[in-house]
Amino acid sequence: MSEFTACEGLGVAVLLPCRDQATTIENVVRGFREALPDARIYVFDENSSDDTARQARKAGARVLRGPSHTPSHAPNHAVWRMFADIDADIYLLAAGDGSCDPADASSLINALLTERVDMVVGTSAILGGCGTDDMRHGAGSVFDLYRRFFGTGLSARTSIYRALSRRFVKSFPPVSEGLSPQTELSLHASELMVPVASLSLDGGQGASERNPAENVRHAVSEVATFLRVMQVARPLPLFGIVGLVLGLLGFLAALPALSDIDSVQASALLSASAFVLAGISLSCGLILESLRRSRLEQKRILFLSVPALPIQ
Repeated sequence: MSEFTACEGLGVAVLLPCRDQATTIENVVRGFREALPDARIYVFDENSSDDTARQARKAGARVLRGPSHTPSHAPNHAVWRMFADIDADIYLLAAGDGSCDPADASSLINALLTERVDMVVGTSAILGGCGTDDMRHGAGSVFDLYRRFFGTGLSARTSIYRALSRRFVKSFPPVSEGLSPQTELSLHASELMVPVASLSLDGGQGASERNPAENVRHAVSEVATFLRVMQVARPLPLFGIVGLVLGLLGFLAALPALSDIDSVQASALLSASAFVLAGISLSCGLILESLRRSRLEQKRILFLSVPALPIQ
């Protein structure tokens, strides 16, 4: 029997969202069954085209199936369904592709209990593993922006390997923000200002280094993700900056009219358009900020309504 279940008597659920991972899921499930013999292991099959579900059942996992219309680009659906349908005191979220080492599971759960936090993220220096270190891929400046706006918790958002408390899971909003599950979990923790810990792991399977073209695509993806996170979590600064830039462009467009009377009409039209767009941008920011604060209050109330893990 594992140390934490013997001491704490808490129910643990291992959550493995999968799609077309029949070649790895059996070994992954068996690995977690060996590492956490008292835990319940769930595999959410996201409409795999292979026999992922059969291999998972063969290894002893409980299999949940997504609806037939679930799009391949909506990985969050599996996480939300598992959070909603599965009841446990501690949740361990991992990948079904073998990139998360089951041997690290007990360390993540023990850190959750001993550190008295609501989420522990397993990070690693292994490239492409469950704890991807994107700082090695030229995304350091983007991560600096994440840290500046959202703290260090969101900068570790690339890893899916996490131990989560019940109240954190049950307050996780079932609304898609168009972000990856890892990013949304880290954003949820940042918004609620709950304690988060990171645990350095050595296990899991790594991936090869990215080539320069992949680094560029990854950097562009990181910038797009950052803008999306800003739209969701910091709409007023984002739209305020856009409005300020448009207002400045409107002012610059009006300058030629002061020196050349013939350009008054064109300059006035361009300047007025820029000022109108600036006002619209600022209004959007104010409205979205008001909605964000209202939604955040609802999430905080739900978070506090769920009992915390018992203090030992």
